[in-house]
Amino acid sequence: MVQFIYAQKKKTVQKSNDATTKKMMLGKWVSNEDPIFTMQVFKDHLIHFNKGEDDSDYFKYEVTTLPCDTTVDQKSKTGYYLNEVSKDGLTTCSYIEKLTADSLLLNYNWGAKLLHFARKKATSKSKTK
Repeated sequence: MVQFIYAQKKKTVQKSNDATTKKMMLGKWVSNEDPIFTMQVFKDHLIHFNKGEDDSDYFKYEVTTLPCDTTVDQKSKTGYYLNEVSKDGLTTCSYIEKLTADSLLLNYNWGAKLLHFARKKATSKSKTK
């Protein structure tokens, strides 16, 4: 009985960590390699912007501890994965290799493509009298 309660508690903690990771990803991210490529992460979807808002791709996503491709033995450095599903139903799997308040590193295609992002800071406009 004690082991069952422990297993239930551990599962709840894991879900909390998934939610925390997802919450940390919310906001606008700018590619370090190509500043015209940005990613805006919302609660239930994300949008990749190429060359501004005139060329964008919409994805549903989930942050999970399981990769969408379980046939590959490689693991994420953070233990979290970003699984994106396009409007056409195509799934893109990536590894969340680093996530801080200001930095995001995604590993696509098992290291074939690393994307470094910096969080876009909101600019404040000062009023002058």
